[in-house]
Amino acid sequence: MGNNSKKNGIASLKPAREKLGLSLKKVADQIGTEESYLKHFEEGDSPTKISASVLYKLSELYKIPLRQLALEAGIITKKEAKHY
Repeated sequence: MGNNSKKNGIASLKPAREKLGLSLKKVADQIGTEESYLKHFEEGDSPTKISASVLYKLSELYKIPLRQLALEAGIITKKEAKHY
């Protein structure tokens, strides 16, 4: 039996956003998603994985390597991250 209660978060999102002086609403508007969707990932309480398109847009906006965000989001492993 799998555990569906695992929560997903990306630790570097909130510090990166705050460093740029952006509100969560501003980021959501810029990348075309809901503020509540992003908040779940910043707070580490999302029951789902982040979408690839949102992850890419955040990578571009925050100037964080996509492989780093994908690793934090649990999309790729450390071993896989070395190849990207």
